[in-house]
Amino acid sequence: MDIADRERLIKLIGMLGSSFDGERATAARFIEKIARDHKLTINEAIAQAHNGMATPDERRAILENYRRMEVAAKAREEALKRELAREREARVRAEMNPRLAPKSQPRTAVPGASDMLDALAKAAEIGFLTPWEQQFAEDVSGRYQSDYELSPKQIAIVERILVKVKT
Repeated sequence: MDIADRERLIKLIGMLGSSFDGERATAARFIEKIARDHKLTINEAIAQAHNGMATPDERRAILENYRRMEVAAKAREEALKRELAREREARVRAEMNPRLAPKSQPRTAVPGASDMLDALAKAAEIGFLTPWEQQFAEDVSGRYQSDYELSPKQIAIVERILVKVKT
């Protein structure tokens, strides 16, 4: 796969995150066509686009690292969801019986959020990201630089972007 097809494929993959059904469908059709033209499966074409000409051992290591990071991100997301559920439950109980209201505590920062946001800002500067990821990285790193209140979904996306940039 030549550089032009690789860059086109990366842009099409970014379009899969569009909020417009037609744009997503068109991007999927073009991705399938590129894969078919190169006699590859869609997964192989996407891997070549992102990994370039990595050796099988390098691809295996990248995939293993990605899976490890994804598991960690999902565990972190689940922990944050549980924490939010506990907070919601406490608020509901407090509304039902004000005497049970917990004393207000300041919201704690997400551990490592500052480092994540710094790394995300650097990733945005590199320009290796899809247009959607680029915009997300700029928005989140600028908006949350001081208050660290990232949602679980934002944290998962940030971690996926950082894994992509590291590989």
